[in-house]
This record gives sequence, C-alpha cells and structure tokens, in this order.
Amino acid sequence: MNRLSYPAKFTLLFLIVLIPMLAMGSVLVKQFAGEADYLEGERLGLDYIKLLRLPIEHIQQHRGMTNAYRNGAEQFKERILGKRQQIDADFAELARLDQTATVRLKTSERLAKLRQQWATVQANAMDQELSGVIAAHNGLIGDGLDLITHVANTSGIILDPKLDSFHLGFTLTADLPRLIEFMGQARAMASGAAAKGQLSPETKNKLLLLMANIDTYAQKLDSGLKVAAAENPAVGVSLQAPIQNHNQALQAMQDLIRRQLLESETIGIDSDSVFQIATDAITQSYQLYNGLIQELGSLFAARADAANRSLQLTVAGLAGVLLAVVLLLAGLTRSVNRNIALINSATQRIAKNDLTVRLHIDSEDEMHEIGKNFNVMVETSSALLRQIMYTSNELHVSSEQVYTVASQSAAHIDRQRQETTSVATAVTEMSATIHDVAATTSNAAQAASSANEQAKNGKNVVQNTTQPSASWRGTRSGRQRDSKPGKKQRIDRRLARRHQKYRRTDQSVGAECSDRGG
Repeated sequence: MNRLSYPAKFTLLFLIVLIPMLAMGSVLVKQFAGEADYLEGERLGLDYIKLLRLPIEHIQQHRGMTNAYRNGAEQFKERILGKRQQIDADFAELARLDQTATVRLKTSERLAKLRQQWATVQANAMDQELSGVIAAHNGLIGDGLDLITHVANTSGIILDPKLDSFHLGFTLTADLPRLIEFMGQARAMASGAAAKGQLSPETKNKLLLLMANIDTYAQKLDSGLKVAAAENPAVGVSLQAPIQNHNQALQAMQDLIRRQLLESETIGIDSDSVFQIATDAITQSYQLYNGLIQELGSLFAARADAANRSLQLTVAGLAGVLLAVVLLLAGLTRSVNRNIALINSATQRIAKNDLTVRLHIDSEDEMHEIGKNFNVMVETSSALLRQIMYTSNELHVSSEQVYTVASQSAAHIDRQRQETTSVATAVTEMSATIHDVAATTSNAAQAASSANEQAKNGKNVVQNTTQPSASWRGTRSGRQRDSKPGKKQRIDRRLARRHQKYRRTDQSVGAECSDRGG
C-alpha cells in the first residue's frame, strides 16, 4: 500500500467496495429477475391452459352428443356438426398461441398430435364401432389432460413455492380436469343409456366406477381448495360462489344418475334431460375452472409486478449506492489530492528557503490538524533559523576577533622566531668567540705557565746566585744596599710587568665576549 499513490489507493478501495456490492446486487437482481421470469412462465402456462380447456370441454361435449346420437338420439346430429366447427376454431386459436409459447413450454409436437387425433375422431365418429369411437374420444381427451399436466410442469405452475398458488395450480391442472373428465364420461354413458332406455350390467359397473372416481376427485378438490383458502383468505372469498355452484350442480348430477339410472329398475328420463343436467354440472365445474384461472392469474400478476418492482428498486438502489460511493470516493479523492497538492507546494517553497509560506486547509478533519501542525513547524523552524543566524553573526564577529588575535599572535610568533634566529646566530657566533677566547685563554694559560716556569727558574737562579755569596753579601750588604739595586729587585720588576701584561690580555678578551653576547 505504501507504494501506491492516493488515487490508486482510492481506486483500489472503490474496487474493493464495488466488487462485493456488484456481486450482492447481481445475486439480488438474478433472484428478483428469476422470480419475475418464473411468474411470467406461470402466466404463460396459465394462458395456454385457459385456451386448451376449450377444445377439451367441447370434445367432451362432442363425445356425449355422439354417444347419444349413435344410441338413437337423432336430434344431436346438427349440434355435433356445430361442435366440430367450434373445436376446430379452438385448436386454431391455441395453435396461434403455441407459436410463441412452445419455445418455453415445448408444446408444438403434443398439440400437433392432438389435432391429428381430432381429425381421426371426426372421420370415424359416425362409422366406427361406438365403443371404439368412445375410446378414441377418451384417448384424445386423456392426451389433452396430459398436455395440461405438461404445461403445468414446464411453466412451473405445480411447482410454485407459495402454498396458496401451489394448491390452486394443482387443483386447476390435476384434480379438477380429472374430475370434469370423469363427469364427462358419466354424462356420455348416462345419456347413451337414457337414449337406449336401458342400462346393461357392464354399463352399470362402469358408471358405478365413474361415480366412485367422481366422489374421490371431488373430495381431493375440496381439500385443496380449503388449504388454499386457509393460506389466502381472499382466495376463499373470491371462489366461494363458484365452489358452491359447482358442488350443488355436481350433487344434482350425482343424484340424477343414482336415482334415475343406477337405483331404478327402469329408466324414466330422456337422454336430453340427462345430458342437460350433466352439462350444467360440467359447466359449473368449468366456471370454477375459470375462477381458478382468474385467481391464479391475479396472484401471478400481482407477484410478477411485485417482483418487477423489487427488481427495479434493487437496480435503482444498487445504482444509487454505487453513485453515492462514486461521488463519495470522488469527493474524498479530490479533497485529499487538493490538500496533498497544497502541502506539496508549501514544502517545495520551504525547500527554496521561503519560510513565509503557511497552509490554509479548510476541512475539519485530520488534514486540518496537519495544516496547523505544519504552520507551527514552520514558525518554530523560522524562529530557530533566526536564532541560528543571530548566533552565526555573533560567531562571525568572534571569529574575526579570534582571527585578529591569531594574526597578532602569528606576528609575535614571527618576531620571536626572527629573534630566536638572531639569538641562535649570536649564540653560534658567541660559541665561536668563546672558542676563540678559550683558545686565547689556553694560549695565555700556556704563556702564564711558561712565565711561571721561567719565574720559578729565575727564582732558583736567584737563590742559587745569592746563596754562595751570602757571606760576601753580608759583608758587603750595607754597601751594596746603599750604592744601587741588586739583581733580585730587577727580577721582581720584570715579573710585575709581565703580570700586568697578562692582566690586560684577560680584560680585552672579556670585553670582546661581552660585546658578542650583547
């Protein structure tokens, strides 16, 4: 970090904040987008099932009409032809939706198979054996119900995580269609028996089995709707009337079949009445079917809108947070860079010996404290520099004085050196003079010694001379003393003169030595 500039540091900080935020935002966006897409898929599947219900309902009616017609109810012929046109129109409308829905629902092959089966049923409905015709109708309707289940799976309707919509979707795509199919089969079988005026044991057993299946799926339907209503009371309120109408119409159909066909030894009701009562029950069931579609559509739409709003709010919030972070980091970067530039400029001016510079940082953060401390540092440094300059001036003056004293000392030392040289020269000369004096003194000493020896010799001579003539000297002493000085006196005078000469020599040598020493 210490190697990075502040812009690089702030950029790195921004990336550290941005990357987790983008990751979290991406997760949220994917979650809400996935939820919205899932709900859109459910809505598409619901639209497909809504259209697919129509050909299934009309094929069920075509089966009942065909069974009644083939059992002698000629009045159903024109209605059969009109129903066929209606079924063709239903498949055409469904095919138009399939062109766009098949990409997600994967329904094209199944729908093509249904249309092909329908074409076969139309072609053989009047000529083929009745049991085969009914079986073909049942197979076609069964494949139609399988297509509803397939759409419910591919669209996610029966996989919805919400409990209310899950039970409503399961009821819509599984329980109620199966119940309606069993009701349609019972209608066809009962109207056929009424048209014949008799109920064979085989037909009776099949009809009993159908009634049992109707009871089973009616109970499952009621249970699923109760759970959905408990989870979402608003759904229960909305579906209350369709459920009551369905239950009443179903009960009326069951009562008719049991009383007039299963429990009666003779059939006293015509096929039109049976067909109409059963059709009314089935119609009420389809009204409930339409109510379920409407409720699920409302739930899916509301949840899709909520998911889209959540997605939009998430994107907007994420964008707002990112914008706030960008602006915050940009402002922080600009503020720090501006303060750093001020500090850098001030330090450069200080480097150029400008101690008048001061920092003025307007922020109220640590940079402001740095600016205050910087100004205190410059003030302290300036005062210290003034003290150093004052001390330096004093030191300069003292240095000049020391230099002057040193120069004088050097001059004295030079004079002393010269005097010392003169003294050395004088000493050298004095030494030579002393040498000469010593030589002279030595000569004088030798001369004095020689004179002393001569004096001794002279004294001896005198003594030797005076001793033989002592007597004579005694006789004639008076006469000699009176007449003229003797030989001894002459010698003494000679010695005295020589002694004076030596004395003058010594004095002259001493005077010369004194002159040379000075």
